[in-house]
Amino acid sequence: MAIKKNIPNFIYLPEVVFDYDISNDARVLYAILFTNGGFDVQVFTRAEAQSILNVSKPTIIKTFKELVDTGLIVEVRQGLNKPNLIRVVRSTIMKGVE
Repeated sequence: MAIKKNIPNFIYLPEVVFDYDISNDARVLYAILFTNGGFDVQVFTRAEAQSILNVSKPTIIKTFKELVDTGLIVEVRQGLNKPNLIRVVRSTIMKGVE
């Protein structure tokens, strides 16, 4: 079963992702999250991300962990079997992005 969010044909890749030593999967996931919702809080499940990036479950878990550890996203657990809320963090390195 493929779960897909509405992803535009072109995705903005902020320069800030190249300032961190993270995998390319993490860079693309950050760009998708940023393009999909900007700095707003959004619900984005690991299953959706796994389907979009076409990677395994352990890889997507590692990818989210990379983004959280570098401080590029913040995850807030909702509990009760609900998906985590994800917030793309505005970095001081980002220039020209409002």
